[in-house]
Amino acid sequence: MPTPVVLALVVASIAASAQQTDFEWHGPIARGSFIEIRGINGNVRATTSTSGEVEVLAKVDGEEAATPVEVQLVHHDNGVTICSVFPGEKACRPLGDSGPGARVNYTVRVPEGVNFLGSTVNGGVEAESLQSDVEAYTINGQVRVSTTGSVQAKTVNGSIDASLLKPFWSKPPEFSTVNGGIRLILPPSANAALQAATKNGKILTDFHAKGKVTDQEVIGRIGGGGRRLVLRTVNGTIELKRGV
Repeated sequence: MPTPVVLALVVASIAASAQQTDFEWHGPIARGSFIEIRGINGNVRATTSTSGEVEVLAKVDGEEAATPVEVQLVHHDNGVTICSVFPGEKACRPLGDSGPGARVNYTVRVPEGVNFLGSTVNGGVEAESLQSDVEAYTINGQVRVSTTGSVQAKTVNGSIDASLLKPFWSKPPEFSTVNGGIRLILPPSANAALQAATKNGKILTDFHAKGKVTDQEVIGRIGGGGRRLVLRTVNGTIELKRGV
């Protein structure tokens, strides 16, 4: 996660009414930089931007909000973070830090080449048809990702459903959950050094893996080998599917 020096800070209060737009921001972010959405309670969903800018919309889900929530926008030297905080807080909460409050759903449109970092605590994280690297984290929720870049995805109580749309990656993809299954679709020509493990489940793969292969652990390679590809769960099945 980003740790650069903060250059600017804008705080916008979220209104309690679900009938209005609560928070909106759009702006240019350079290729190779990032947009980070860090929620607490609520879903985070990213899709492709066609405007060339990052576009973010945050809305309260429901007629009433238990505790008011604010949104902070922080400019870094290589990207932007937008996060949910409670009134009086001056900085984004650490990943995984929760609390009672309004459920805020984020929708973000991401241009090609801008990396996406999406996290929440109670909710799902989705990134659909992106063209950049993706990091997706939640505690209680599902992760769904498809991108031409690499992926780091982690949840505790939820499943992971992912598609890597290209057979090569800038950095090793990694998928991890505790209570849930992992389903990963790879291009037919994918090459990787595969590390997959489950304790209470099975590993099912469309690819011929060479190396140590059991029903619950694979340490070997698919295709000609290559970058490390890691899939781990405790309670769930791992499926490695061949795409088209």
